[in-house]
Order: sequence, then C-alpha cells, then structure tokens
Amino acid sequence: MNRIPALSYVTTFAFALSAGTLPCVRASFAADLTDTQPAAKREKLPRHAPGAPATRDKAARAVKDAGGVEEITVRSTRRTQRSSTIPASIVALSGSTLQSTGVRDALTLAHDVPGLMAETTSGSANPRYRLRGIGTNDFSANMTTAVGVSEDDVFLDSGASQGVPIYDLDHVEVFRGPQGTLQGKNTTAGTVNYYTKRPTNHLDGYVRGTAGNYGRLGEEGAIGGPIVKDRLMARFAITNQDFSGQYHDSYRKEDANGYQYYDMRGEILAKPVDNLSILVKGHIGRNKTDVELDHVGLLAGGKDDQGYAQTSARNLQNNGRSDATTRRSGLSVNAQYAFAHGWTLTDIFGLEWNHFNVFSDDDASPAPIDYQENIGGVARVLSNEIRVASPQSKKYATSAVSITCAT
Repeated sequence: MNRIPALSYVTTFAFALSAGTLPCVRASFAADLTDTQPAAKREKLPRHAPGAPATRDKAARAVKDAGGVEEITVRSTRRTQRSSTIPASIVALSGSTLQSTGVRDALTLAHDVPGLMAETTSGSANPRYRLRGIGTNDFSANMTTAVGVSEDDVFLDSGASQGVPIYDLDHVEVFRGPQGTLQGKNTTAGTVNYYTKRPTNHLDGYVRGTAGNYGRLGEEGAIGGPIVKDRLMARFAITNQDFSGQYHDSYRKEDANGYQYYDMRGEILAKPVDNLSILVKGHIGRNKTDVELDHVGLLAGGKDDQGYAQTSARNLQNNGRSDATTRRSGLSVNAQYAFAHGWTLTDIFGLEWNHFNVFSDDDASPAPIDYQENIGGVARVLSNEIRVASPQSKKYATSAVSITCAT
C-alpha cells in the first residue's frame, strides 16, 4: 500500500576546490563529456586546434550566463555524440542537474525522467525499472530485466547490482525503446547508462554534507587530479548516507523505513602514449534499507484472523524485522586505442559481484505466528566487450560494432 510520507526537511552544504588549467586533450575518446556550447558555433571550431578548448570553454560559459540549454555529449551509441543529434528518444541529465534536484539513487532518478518508473519491494537496494510501461514483476536478486543498466559501459546484469548510488556523476543517459542493436540482450524497453566523472589533469574536488529531520545525515566528497601530468591521473569519491525513517514500529520501539548506505570508488587513467588510454576503476559499497510493511486486514474493521488491526498509518507493530541488504563491488578496465584516420579499438573488461538478502515479517503484525521469509542470492558476472568504431564523418561506415561475452 502506498502512503503519503510525512514532510521532511533537508539542508545541504558544500565546499569545492579547483586549481590549475585543463590542457588540450588530443584523443577524441578522452574529450570532455559535458559541453554547453551551441551546435552551430561549435562546428566552426577545428577539433584539434591548439586554442579550441579554451574557446569552447568561454563559449560554454557565455551560453550558461545567458540562460541557454545545456548540451550533453553522450556515449551509449558507442561513440561521442551530442544528445540533440541522436535520432532516438533519449533523456540525458548532467551530474549537476541530478544534484540540484535531489537525485541520489535509482528510485529518485525516476522523478526526473519522463516515462521511467522504478519499483521496489526492498527499498533502493533492488529497484525494478520500467520504461514506457515495459518491465518485469520479478523482484528476485537475479531477475532478467527488460531495461538494461550499465555503469561506465559495464553492463550490470543482476537486478541487485542495479541499485546504483548516484554521486560524483558526470551524467546519466536514458534511452527509451528497444536498444538490442548496440546494447545487447535484456534491453527490450530501453537502457539506463550511468557515467562517473573521470580523472583529468585539472585538480578539483568537493565536500558536501546533508542534514535534515528524521535523522537525515549524509557526507559526500571527491578529489581528483594529475599524478604525472598528461600521463597518469586519478580520482577518488565516497558517499555515506543515513536516514532513520518517517515511520515508527512501536512493538520493537524502532524507527522504520530508514536506510544506511555507503559507496566508494577509485579511478586511475593512464596515457602511456598519445593514442592509448587505459582507465582502471574499482568500487565497493553496501546498502541496507528498512522496509516498512503495511498491515492488510481483510475482516471487519480492518482486522486479520488474529484480531489485530493497524490503528495508524505511521505507527507500525511488527514483531519481526523487514529489511534488505545489498553488498556490491567491482573492477573494470577500459582500454581505447585511436588509429589513424579516426578508427578506434576499445576493450572493456568488467567483473561485478553482489550479495543480496531480504528478511521479511510478512504478516506485518505483533501476532506470534511464523510468516517470516528470508531470500538471498549471490551474483558474479564476468564480461568483456571488444568494440571497433569507424570515423563518424565517413559515410560508407558510420556505425560501431561490438562483441560482448559474459559469464
């Protein structure tokens, strides 16, 4: 049963640092992913001109100052393209937009994307996506999805691994409609693709805190920059969020509907030669969500056959816990080589692991009856994708070809 939660108050405070100047990046696959310059002006700039990045930055700032529409460069088409030039139904949102609208996970992302729904029976630990009404009713940890989800081009095959916490994100791309040609199986309804911020030669970072009622506390931060200028860069980000919950279980004398999760990731970007880029990323995290259960009484007065009736929408009386816990970790290597004449070869290796467990007091009452269930599972996914892309300017070959193997 859906209930209207009590009003909550949240205050966010942040500190950011920035130093240095971002140098010219010669390889197209390492170019900036957010570009706010109008298409008409950008096409006039030589792609590798020495002064082009600075000129683009000035034009982008001018567009933002004038209240222009932000243009995002997307990569889910297996090449870098402006979102406005893609002949598909797509919604692309930058990390700054997601932050300003309070998006923190898969469930709240659905608030910002038309046509996207995120359902759950276990909080944000195990979301079930629907696009244009197409999805699945399977709530198991290893469900087969109709909406494909990936993070930095690594496909998240298990449903329990798709509850991605959103922090230090460059942007997210949501494609509506079948995407099997480039994205593979389990994308009948579309795809949700997350892209984290990559290391650059520009030293920057931030620390952000959140505080609110009902025990709402959160910390988030990131720092990145060069280790060896132009050759070796790194970035580290972490988030930790707590929420006591807006409901109370008077039987166990505990708050209900809260959550506690943390997640951290580290990335190293190496460029041993000008045409080769190697990105190594590792992440680890845990999400524990307390799931409040409404009592359903089918007899007169809302009573069950034990004679119990829930008297308040926000006051529960469950004699057993109901919570979901997900632990996820992963390692990926993204290697790209740019050949002459614009051809690129990409190899993406990914290893994802997650453990999922749900404990549920299904009768949702203080009755001493055994209606409890415990559901769990472990998923380990090893994948490798090899991708060859032709120059986009060549009319005889404008598509990318990829081969993916997963076990």
